[in-house]
Amino acid sequence: MPKKFEENPLPPRGGACEGKPTEWWFPEIERDMKGPERAVILSHADVAMMVCAICPVVAECLQYSL
Repeated sequence: MPKKFEENPLPPRGGACEGKPTEWWFPEIERDMKGPERAVILSHADVAMMVCAICPVVAECLQYSL
């Protein structure tokens, strides 16, 4: 039987990302962005991936995002 999902579940608490800028995980790169500006955005995304790598609730977060 398929698992029933809550209508508006909340993201898991206690994540390593709490207090970090949301933009790190959802970067917006415009087509006309030049090298330095683009590099800063991509470096934030790299930091976000490192934060997820050490997170104690990464599995719950993945389930929430799906």
